[in-house]
Amino acid sequence: KYAILDLAVCNPLKCDPEKGICRAARACRKGILEQESPFEPPILTSEAMCIGCGDCVKGCPLNAIKIGRGSYI
Repeated sequence: KYAILDLAVCNPLKCDPEKGICRAARACRKGILEQESPFEPPILTSEAMCIGCGDCVKGCPLNAIKIGRGSYI
């Protein structure tokens, strides 16, 4: 299991209009969903390291993240 981010839906400006901080990245307890710069969408740095816990799904107010299954290749 791993997080799948829908970039067409993700918008950190809507999460935090003042600072552009992604709530889903902040909620990721393993630090694998990272936001490199404010107002930029987050990236999943490693599908293999993602445990599919769903914290990022719960943290995203825009429902831009789903938990998927499958190979990492």
